[in-house]
Amino acid sequence: MAKELLAVRLVLDAPPEKVAAALDKEDLPMPDPILLEWQEFIRQDCTFSSEALRHGAKDVERHSCSLGLRPLCRGDKASPLPLQPFDDFAFEVNLAKRAASRIRVLGRWTSSFEDDSAHGFFLKVEVPFGPEYLQRIQLSQLCEVKRSSVGSELTRRLLCDDFLQQTRHEDMKDSTVAIARLHSFMIEIEARAWAICHGFALIESWRGLREDYPWALKSAENAVAAYRFGSGHSGPAQKEVWPLFDTGRAQSLSEGLFEMLPAVCNKRMELQGALQEGNVEVESFASLLDRICRRADSCADIFRRFVDLGSGRGMAVFTAHALFPFRSCVGFEISPEYNESARLLAQWYVKEGFANGMHVLPDLMFIQGDVLTEDWSDASVVFANCVTWPSTLVAAVARKALRLRPGAVMISGKRLPSEAAVMRGFDFRGEACLGDWTPYAVELWVYQRIIISEFVDIKYQNI
Repeated sequence: MAKELLAVRLVLDAPPEKVAAALDKEDLPMPDPILLEWQEFIRQDCTFSSEALRHGAKDVERHSCSLGLRPLCRGDKASPLPLQPFDDFAFEVNLAKRAASRIRVLGRWTSSFEDDSAHGFFLKVEVPFGPEYLQRIQLSQLCEVKRSSVGSELTRRLLCDDFLQQTRHEDMKDSTVAIARLHSFMIEIEARAWAICHGFALIESWRGLREDYPWALKSAENAVAAYRFGSGHSGPAQKEVWPLFDTGRAQSLSEGLFEMLPAVCNKRMELQGALQEGNVEVESFASLLDRICRRADSCADIFRRFVDLGSGRGMAVFTAHALFPFRSCVGFEISPEYNESARLLAQWYVKEGFANGMHVLPDLMFIQGDVLTEDWSDASVVFANCVTWPSTLVAAVARKALRLRPGAVMISGKRLPSEAAVMRGFDFRGEACLGDWTPYAVELWVYQRIIISEFVDIKYQNI
């Protein structure tokens, strides 16, 4: 059995049959993938200078090689290799002015996509390493495509082979770790470039870590930070009607809550530490929920229950309840002052007709309680605006989030801790939302609860 180290899952705006057919295509000349990524960066209003991005792209390009999906540029070429036992096919990719990598596909499986099955292959890649690239290391991976709620999912899984196991406790500056970080980065960049070149629009990019390798975590964090405000995390699919919620109703709710806030609280509470006040902007948070809920699998029952941990004045709860068909919405708040103001706003909310005719009891919609003792394990969407929470509290909430059902989503203002159990239990990506405590978009982390086996069952693992 082979352990999975990390996974990159791209949600594409394309039918799985078309993506699977493209996976089986070989030797198609394409534009330079690093250049494509650099162009995407500089189109965004990011804090990095274009020169810094260009330098970083060139540095990665100089030391990178093909891991199996890399599109070919002018000057690159792929040539067949003699087949060894168990090979389906094998080829060598020579990139211009760089060493060659050898790629062996050792097993394929196909699917009609009528159920939850996948189309893909298992491969081993020998990549150049060391001074003048005279040494070679071997990386094992799975590449799969399956149907998703909006199109297809392309997933690449990097497995823990002998080389990667050596890097688990190495210093971040170690040369072997540097090579491992580069290839964990390239496994995503390749897939992005490959999708772009085939005309498959990228909707979302999820990452998953299954083992506590510090370098792998840092690499994934850097990728999330780089793409947080770009299309690489949540762009619309062509067939999606955008948005699903009533924007006029959202605007009315936002304006009404803003006008009512002074009436339910004498002043903005100037509390320190974890209890500092911060309210999400209704329309922005509604767009965030829209992106998350519209793409959930039907088995996730995404509109089962919305829970806000540390709900404050209740803006997130009101947004979820008024604009989306959640069967239950509740906020847990430890501060009695905040919770009382949310209940007063709930009375206005019902009076103004935002409750959609549903019977709303403010005492049940907003509960004064501790997020660590209350039960929210049945939630389908959890929001924790935990920007000011201490790390110990975030860690405790993360461990409790492992009780969520598969498919449930947690939106967090902070990255969850790098504990092995937490990493194995979630895939994650970046998001953003507007709030009233800053003129800038607030960085968020979105975690999707998953259940995976400890080992990837591959019948070719001993090859």
